Amino acid sequence: MMRSWRLSAGRIPGAPWPRAKRPKVVGRSSERVFLRPRVTVRVAGSDADAAIVALHWGGTGEVKFADGHEFLWTYMNFWRSEWAFTSTGGEPLFIFRPNLAVTRTEAEIEVGGESLSLPELSLLALLGWYLLILIHEETAKVGIP
Repeated sequence: MMRSWRLSAGRIPGAPWPRAKRPKVVGRSSERVFLRPRVTVRVAGSDADAAIVALHWGGTGEVKFADGHEFLWTYMNFWRSEWAFTSTGGEPLFIFRPNLAVTRTEAEIEVGGESLSLPELSLLALLGWYLLILIHEETAKVGIP
C-alpha cells in the first residue's frame, strides 16, 4: 500500500516530531569537500549529529543515522523529476515528485507501506524536502534546467 501527500513548507500531516526531540537541519558542514557537500542534522541544543548526508556531485548521496541506519538518496528516472530515499538494497521507501517553479515550491511524496513504520519517517520526509530545495538552488546557480 502506498500513501501520498502533497508537501508544502516541509510538513507531513499526522507525523509531528515530539517537542523534546525536534530535529533541525544544520546545513552544509564546514568539512565540505570540493563538489561533495555534507548536510548534518542535529537535535536542537545538541552538538551530536543525529544524521549525516554525504552528497555526490550529481545530487545523489547516502544518509547515515547515529543509530547505524543507512538510506540512499537517488533520482528515480533519467529526467530527475522523481527523487527517492531507498534502502541500501535499492527498494524505494519515499518517492518525491517536486514542482519547483518560480511561482510555486511543492512536492508530492509517496510513502510505501513498510516505510510508515520507520522511526525516521518524519525526519526523512523533512530531509528529502530540504535536499530537493538544495539541489534546485544549486542547479539554478549554474543554469541547469
